[in-house]
Amino acid sequence: MLKPFSMDFYPLLEQWITGKDILFQYSGTYFSYPITREQITGYMMKHPERKLYLGFTDDDVPYAFGEIIPREENPPRLARLLIGDPALRGKGLGESFVRELIREAQDHLHAGIIDLFVLEDNLSAIRCYQKVGFDFLHEGDFTLAFEGTVYLLKKMRLRLH
Repeated sequence: MLKPFSMDFYPLLEQWITGKDILFQYSGTYFSYPITREQITGYMMKHPERKLYLGFTDDDVPYAFGEIIPREENPPRLARLLIGDPALRGKGLGESFVRELIREAQDHLHAGIIDLFVLEDNLSAIRCYQKVGFDFLHEGDFTLAFEGTVYLLKKMRLRLH
């Protein structure tokens, strides 16, 4: 189940983002570690069109964070995807969460295509996205430098129709 993110849920993000590496994997270089309320609030104020969500299990346990970015000239994009508790990773919850975000994008943005970016070496995320139906595009990849290393982000696309 999806719930819109509010700052009431901020302590979960703070708990889930335990280091620079996980923050980079989750948000690229947009935020700095440690994540703060001011960073999240500033982001939400700067981008009010972007919809932030938490994923909850059937038992109402929060387990994931993600974002849908509407774009006028291009398909909407999923971003800042994170399965929060490491103990819950690898159990299929990421796939469920991504499917819920896709349904949300379809319902509210009438999306027929959805994009996302993933770090080239984040194999578990890539497998998750491929299970849902995302494929790699051969355009739109880019690099980010972090802690003296350059990382490749690959663009993936899901065609719904």
